[in-house]
Amino acid sequence: MTVSPPAAFRARIPRTSVHDVRRSRLPVLSWGVHGWAGRWLVKGSCRGVVRMTIQAPASARVCGLRVRLTDLAVSLEQPDQFRMLVDEREGP
Repeated sequence: MTVSPPAAFRARIPRTSVHDVRRSRLPVLSWGVHGWAGRWLVKGSCRGVVRMTIQAPASARVCGLRVRLTDLAVSLEQPDQFRMLVDEREGP
């Protein structure tokens, strides 16, 4: 999976590393790229926000600087379909 909104953030995350995908219930008060200490929020909308835990920490780049990625929240156009894809990969 590649996460790459315009210019500010880029990450390549192996699908096998994505775990615990769930809809975010927290209120979202801003847009853009925000984060610290491995936890990042990357979004352009308040809708369709999912939060995922990255089992094996991945590497990402924020404004060209390498950062650690252990938890990622992103806004998706089809969040339920994304969750289904991850659930299918994990099996019963």
